[in-house]
Amino acid sequence: MDLTFTLEAIDKSGFSSATIFSFAGIPPLDGGRPEKIRRCQMALYVHLVKMTHQGASKIRQASATYETVRKFGESLGCKPLNVVACFGEYDYVGIWDCPNEVAALKLSGCAVSSGDVQVQTLPACKVEDFFQAMGELPR
Repeated sequence: MDLTFTLEAIDKSGFSSATIFSFAGIPPLDGGRPEKIRRCQMALYVHLVKMTHQGASKIRQASATYETVRKFGESLGCKPLNVVACFGEYDYVGIWDCPNEVAALKLSGCAVSSGDVQVQTLPACKVEDFFQAMGELPR
């Protein structure tokens, strides 16, 4: 998804300054030239996965189900960077590099279509990119 937003800050002297952030190369909505453009690739997605009662009853087949989802994801251009099994609120957490939101949505859809899991998908970015973007905020 393409997104543009503006942060406006008023400094101690009362002057206002705006920084326009543009994701995926979209120009500002007002058509003007931005003072500063920060491009952030939102290719990383975190999938928080909970097994349903049905999925828990078929836990011995979980490996085959995961392989089906992984292969489908890879056919969309998605790459699993790290997928782990957890003890606690979530049964699995996956970090995937997906080419776009549609691919991430299809990947989640494939996982939930069996009825074995529920998935919450979070867009993410590398912490270094986050720190760099936050370092460019007006003071």
